[in-house]
Amino acid sequence: MKRDSRDNSAGTPPAKVQKNDSSKVTVRFLIPARAAGLIIGKGGENIKKIRSQYSVKLNIPDNRGIERVFTVEGELSAIANVVREIVPKIKDVMNAKLSDPKRIMGYQRPPRRRRGPNGEELEEEEEDEGMIDLRMLVHQSVAGSIIGRGGERIRELRSKHKMRVIKVYQMLAPLSTDRVVQLVAEPENAINCLESVVEVVEVCA
Repeated sequence: MKRDSRDNSAGTPPAKVQKNDSSKVTVRFLIPARAAGLIIGKGGENIKKIRSQYSVKLNIPDNRGIERVFTVEGELSAIANVVREIVPKIKDVMNAKLSDPKRIMGYQRPPRRRRGPNGEELEEEEEDEGMIDLRMLVHQSVAGSIIGRGGERIRELRSKHKMRVIKVYQMLAPLSTDRVVQLVAEPENAINCLESVVEVVEVCA
């Protein structure tokens, strides 16, 4: 998978998690533009080191928008290790407490306030502190496999990996046939869930 489906003129974009040979897959993430610079590093130093250390291909095309597509190609275990490597660098940008789930859809929702039984405003909960918010792109044709019949699979993933949020967005990402899978949890739980999601999608790709 070498091209962004947003630039695809054939009308049938490939799945966004794709087998390249018997052991390699390509996974595409949607990341804040600020995170892209932290991953790349000064003069590309960070991204070169990651490519060499984990034997993966990385690509972050230039984009003036608030999100960038981050593509990682390699063995699934290596991709998971890449995410582990970059989380400390981007944790402040990708912190679940600071993320707006609907920015990826091109609009911003108003902040949600918690109210007490008498309508009084409550302080925000701190349960999302330290959690990471990962978003991966999958082709709409495989989204149902992640959800499962009656939502069974997504419930299993939520329980197994202790996910704060695991959601497959109904709305397509702008100018594409991709849907966004959002994973919010403690970093290691989110990464383990990511691996499980990729394994599910591989079967359908």
